[in-house]
Formats: sequence, structure tokens, C-alpha cells
Amino acid sequence: MRRPTVYLYLPDEPHLAKIASLLTGTDSEIVVVNSVECVVSRYDPTSRNFLVISLKIGEENCTKWLMKLSEFGCKIPFVAVTTQANTREVIMAMRHGALDVLEPPFDGKLFHSRVHEGIKHDGNRIRLAENNKHVRQRLSKLTRRQQEILDMVVEGMLTKQIAKQLDVSVKTVEVHRSNITKRMKADSVIHLVRMVMDYRRSNEE
Repeated sequence: MRRPTVYLYLPDEPHLAKIASLLTGTDSEIVVVNSVECVVSRYDPTSRNFLVISLKIGEENCTKWLMKLSEFGCKIPFVAVTTQANTREVIMAMRHGALDVLEPPFDGKLFHSRVHEGIKHDGNRIRLAENNKHVRQRLSKLTRRQQEILDMVVEGMLTKQIAKQLDVSVKTVEVHRSNITKRMKADSVIHLVRMVMDYRRSNEE
């Protein structure tokens, strides 16, 4: 597996060298960036990524910079660092998803813990994206009728209820359900429903 990439965007941070040295033991590729475009040009959504960013960038909270990054499809777990913690600024960062806001002197163990946590979180994102890709491919192979029945199954309708609503025999619905389960590669109806609900939920986020 490719090494994760840790981006450092710390334009006004006097402790850049210290932070970079703390990352040497994380087996990550360390990339110092100075703009959103730098991250976007290197960002690989199939690889694990993490960001260490200054809480304040000039006169702005880092969340504005992160929102710009998100517009390019780069959603990266991050920690913010600051030499002067401001409660309002900290709350804004945490609401935007910061794993932590750290101040000097930096605790190496805590810093490593947050980096590993973020990299693990991004690894989960990759696995979810890969799983969603497979589910999407399987869904696309269902017939219109099978998709219709699948929707009803996910809604909790019983075979007899589905048959009555579609004005078909119970046997016909049973055959469709069996074929749907096979095409979706589900072990059971519970597995099938959970798979589809997880897929739909992740696409709503």
C-alpha cells in the first residue's frame, strides 16, 4: 500500500521545523504546501491523506481555506495548530471537522496519535468509496422491476405486500428477490438491506 501523504500548510507558523520533525516517525510522505492549488495538484483520492494546518491564515480562520479545498473535492482529515488559541476560532475549526487544535509545546505522542487517527479515518473513506463503487455497479445491473422490488424490500415491505402492490404472484416476487440477492452478492436479506442503506446514506453526505 502506498504511503500516506501529510500536507503541511503553516505559512505563519514558527514551529514548522518542529512539526515536520514530529512527522518523521509516521512513515508518511511530508509535503509542505503554500496554496489550495498545491494540494489539489497532488491530491489522490485513492490514497490516504492528512493535513496539518495553521488555525489562522492571515486574518482568516483556516475553515475558509478548507472550504475552498472541499470545492475541489479534497476532503482531508486535519488538525489545526496555533500559538495563540482563540476560543471562537477553535470552535469554528472543530465544527469543520478538526480532530484537534494543538498548541506548543507539542506533545509528540498526542501529535502522532492524531495523525494516525486521521490517516486511519481517510483509509476508511477509501474503503467506503471502493465498496460504494461495487454496490453501484451491482445496482446498475438490476432490471427496472428488480430495482422497484428492491426499494420495497428496503422500505420493509413483506413479499405478500409487494405482490399485492405490483399485482403479481407471490412466487414471482420470491424469484425476483432471490435474483436480486444473488446479483447484489448479499448473504441474506438483512445484509442486502444494510448494504443498500449504507450506500444511499453515504451518497447523501
